[in-house]
Amino acid sequence: MSYNYTLEINTELDRFVVLRILFPTVINYRERPGKKYIDLVVGKMPVVIAEITDEEDVLSAGLGIFPNIDVSFSLKGTVGSEIEVLEATLRWLKQREEDMVLLANYSGVVLMRKNGELIRNGREEFWTPEMLSLITLPHKVEIIPEL
Repeated sequence: MSYNYTLEINTELDRFVVLRILFPTVINYRERPGKKYIDLVVGKMPVVIAEITDEEDVLSAGLGIFPNIDVSFSLKGTVGSEIEVLEATLRWLKQREEDMVLLANYSGVVLMRKNGELIRNGREEFWTPEMLSLITLPHKVEIIPEL
């Protein structure tokens, strides 16, 4: 698998608190003056955490989730990065209750929590046995079509 992943979150927290929940050991990051995003590198994987200001997007129309934080993971063939993406997402899920969705290549729903219910996409191309073994939270499995 080689996807770019995006974690879209509906939360009252700002991007700095989101950073601390997703990546508690990261100490080096860069905020660009006048911008509403943070650049960082986790292992060898570039990550951007941004505040979303658009009111309407594909997620809100298609899934009924209204994110205000966007976390973009750029994998580019980095070994182990999909596991790091999933681990960060699971850290969020274990600590917070808000609606969220993890997307692959901007249109494939991998994992979603809406109204307190966690749903894993049952499409096999998103999952390796190692990734599946990490999901210990109660969840439903559904085939979720591309957005």
